[in-house]
Amino acid sequence: MPKLVFSLRIISPAFVAGGMEEVFRCHRGKPVIRRIIGPGGDGLRIPSLRGVLRFWFRSMYPGKDLGELKTEEARIFGDTTRGQGLRIIPFCQSPQDWKPMIISAKYCLTDEVLDTLKTSMGEDAGEVIPRLKQLKNRIFISKKELEKSLQKTLSRPLCEKLKREIVNQAEIIGTAAVYLGFGPLMMKSGEATSYHNSGERKAIPSGVRFSFRAYGNEQQIGVLVKCLRLLHLFGGVGSRSRRGWGSVAVEILEPVDSFLPEWKSGMNILEWFKEAFDSVWDAQTVFPDVDPPDYSAFSKNTRIFISQSSWKCAEDTYTQVFKYFYRAFRKVRIYDMSGNHPKIVQEDLAIGHDWQKNTPPNNIPHRLAFGMPYVQRFKKGPYVQYDGYPLDKETRRGSPLILKTFLAPNNSIYAVSLFLKSRFFGDGRKIGTHRHHEDKNLVEMTSWKAIEGASGTSGFLDHAGEIVPLPIAPKKS
Repeated sequence: MPKLVFSLRIISPAFVAGGMEEVFRCHRGKPVIRRIIGPGGDGLRIPSLRGVLRFWFRSMYPGKDLGELKTEEARIFGDTTRGQGLRIIPFCQSPQDWKPMIISAKYCLTDEVLDTLKTSMGEDAGEVIPRLKQLKNRIFISKKELEKSLQKTLSRPLCEKLKREIVNQAEIIGTAAVYLGFGPLMMKSGEATSYHNSGERKAIPSGVRFSFRAYGNEQQIGVLVKCLRLLHLFGGVGSRSRRGWGSVAVEILEPVDSFLPEWKSGMNILEWFKEAFDSVWDAQTVFPDVDPPDYSAFSKNTRIFISQSSWKCAEDTYTQVFKYFYRAFRKVRIYDMSGNHPKIVQEDLAIGHDWQKNTPPNNIPHRLAFGMPYVQRFKKGPYVQYDGYPLDKETRRGSPLILKTFLAPNNSIYAVSLFLKSRFFGDGRKIGTHRHHEDKNLVEMTSWKAIEGASGTSGFLDHAGEIVPLPIAPKKS
């Protein structure tokens, strides 16, 4: 039986737990249970990995009848009638004694922050920097803890100006990471919270590898290789993997074959990425003229962007990518607490205020282009929520914009953006809105046709600093 041995290397911390559980505290006399990340857990679970691979499998077939697609997927991955299909078995974690990253606040102690201190301190830095690096298994810490660490570590008082510079840099990086990690990470009074867990959040740190053996027939292994290529170029595992967290690099260990193009002398990242992306598709692959497909899939509408900036791969380089994406988001969808909002955000606020007054506006928020549900909150009055309509069906819609912390073969990190343009709901449903506690007043707003020109997502891709479009596209008929 054909076999494939491959590994996944975590490039940016992953919010994904195993199946093992632990009681970590009591609430009102009842135990609160969470899944274990780290020692005692079972690492990256096969169901989590299979779910990711199934997504990339479906993305390769735009315009396919959903029943036909389901049958084809079952032929590769199995279902309740056919059995298991492709078998994937874990066999190694490296290092075996890895410890989880603990995120307890938004001040981020990275190499970039330490370099600021190193430059300012000169010769004295040789004694100080190693001590501060001991904190890096808790890279996200509180402002109080950061200042206390600086004070304890230094042999002489740090000037206020330098201290402020270090703390400000640490906050900027941490704010970007928390914004992209919203959901698993939520800040309350500067401290990290997550669902029922107050005080910290754990993640699989960058650098950890998980190895697997896959068994199947030739067709199944061939499809798996294509899915792994797409996972390597664009994907990740765990919560917020569409926003740069949990990015992975794939390596084929056996058979030793040309899984990805060789990095040649004088080659630039755009040339290599084009060759790697083209290797996913067979020479006879024909993409139907679908505009846009009913589910997240590659099509003639797909847009791929990669940063001109790159960063040498290190333990915390992913924070540079987070900062990079955060700056892009600030231009199209982040409210400025001082009131100096970008134009797109001002337009979205005006639409939300109309709905607050029960006055249907003439437009829809640009922000919906990033996925749903979307909740608009205001200083005064009820919040407004946008969902699929009617509410008795599935109302969520994942973002068509996928962000990746990408490790290139030249050992540099790049920021990659993939826009899989598709209809929000393939069955003709509409997008509706309702005010808080007023579900009965839900009003039908629009179909996807009205939203496909919304500038929210295209504004991010076109005006995100140094992100530039790749000169590639899936092959068309």
